[in-house]
Formats: sequence, C-alpha cells, structure tokens
Amino acid sequence: NDRSEKDLRCYSVLLAHLAGFASINAWGAIQQLPAFQSPLMSFAVLPLAACGQFALQRATDYLRETVAAGDGEKDEKEKSWDRACEDAENDVMGLTLSFNLVQALRFTITSALPGQDGKEPQEILHDHTLAQAAQLLGCGMCCIPVMVIMFLRMKKKEIEGEDDEDELSESESEEEEEEQEEHHEETK
Repeated sequence: NDRSEKDLRCYSVLLAHLAGFASINAWGAIQQLPAFQSPLMSFAVLPLAACGQFALQRATDYLRETVAAGDGEKDEKEKSWDRACEDAENDVMGLTLSFNLVQALRFTITSALPGQDGKEPQEILHDHTLAQAAQLLGCGMCCIPVMVIMFLRMKKKEIEGEDDEDELSESESEEEEEEQEEHHEETK
C-alpha cells in the first residue's frame, strides 16, 4: 500500500532525526570530557562514535532479522521496514559524525572547543580572525566534493539495485509462465 510506505518513510526520517540529535548530544558530551580537550584528541571521538554507532546498527539489524524470521520468511513489508530502518541508522551515523567532525575542526582552527550544543562562549564569539573564517570556509569547501562523490555512489547503487530487482522479477515471471504452460499441458 502506497500510504503505508509513505507513513513508514515519514516516521523513519522523524525518528532518525530524534535519534541523531540524541547521538550528537551523547558523543558531544564525550568530546567535552577532559581527555578530549586538545584539538588532536577531539578528533578521537570520531572513530569512537563510528564504532559505537556501528555496534548499535548491527544489534538493531540482528533484532530486525530475528523478528522478520519469526514466521519463516521475510515478506515485502518486512523488507521495506528493514530498508527504512537502515536508512534511518545511516542518517543517525551521518548526523553524529558530521557534527563532531565540525566541532573538532572548529577547535583545531579557533583553539576553542565549542560547547556540546555547538555554541561558543560569548567572550570569544566575536574574536575570530578573517584567517580562521577562511580556514573554516575552506574545510567546508573540501567537504563538497566528498559529498558529491558519496551521493553519486549512492545513486549508482540504487540504480544497480533496481536493475537487479528488475532482472529478478523478470526471471520469476518467466518461471511462472513456464509453470503455467507445464500445468496447462498436463491438464490436456
């Protein structure tokens, strides 16, 4: 049903953003700990967050697969649910890593780690130099080609996935036709 698919997408995006902001808060709190109060160490939160989020993704994937296998087969609704959850998990990972990367970059460039919410102390908020602003802009500009490449790779995978599904459905329909022909010949 088209309506249930839209509802699934809507709620998965909404919940992904809620979970993403919670994850940003959790890993941002870790980034504020004394052990991470140097520009280099603030980057150490990124692999920790990636590993932590990846472990959560694997755990929730296992739970979904267990639930889906409860009746012995994974139907289309369960496959759709799984895809929506995986997209949501990827959104959470992206939000978490991008926010903490920007925090670490800001710390490296300005020598002041922004707060857990991304805000800087009022006393240094307007003390940034033009060179610091240019460095931040340069970091942002370097991220653009990376994002474009990732987007194009995702689109390519989607297209290849659609081709695989088309080939699969074509072979299934050919098998069904052959079975119907065999059945028709047997009944003659």
